[in-house]
Amino acid sequence: MKLRKSGPFIFGECTIRLKKSIDAEKAHKIADEIEERIKEGAREIESFALNIEPCKPKRQRIVLPVKSRVA
Repeated sequence: MKLRKSGPFIFGECTIRLKKSIDAEKAHKIADEIEERIKEGAREIESFALNIEPCKPKRQRIVLPVKSRVA
């Protein structure tokens, strides 16, 4: 989150990462709720921008088929 002050006003911005599987409508609802909570917690904020980016998984699983050999 970044905040900056210009005169008596405070402006903010934040980037959130959501799973790629979340549809656009749900992502916007989440963003709206976050923005609302931030503005409730800091009423001095004049403007707040929230950016949504898809989350890249940190781990990947690779599955390889293995034929069992019984001796």
